[in-house]
Amino acid sequence: MREQAGVIVVQPSSADWTAGARRAWLGLVDDQDATEDTTAWVRACGGIAPRPEILALCAFTPPHRRTGS
Repeated sequence: MREQAGVIVVQPSSADWTAGARRAWLGLVDDQDATEDTTAWVRACGGIAPRPEILALCAFTPPHRRTGS
């Protein structure tokens, strides 16, 4: 199992979700530059706006949640 630190999940608005945006999971964004890049992307409609290349390095697919059986 791969663990991540400094994780931010960008959750699109309902309107953006309808337009095709999806959650973005970003790990290792615990430095000032990554935080500023993330904030700028979110303000530009993160999920619909193209993700900056630097944030592509931080993107990951989260593990699936286990449900009780």
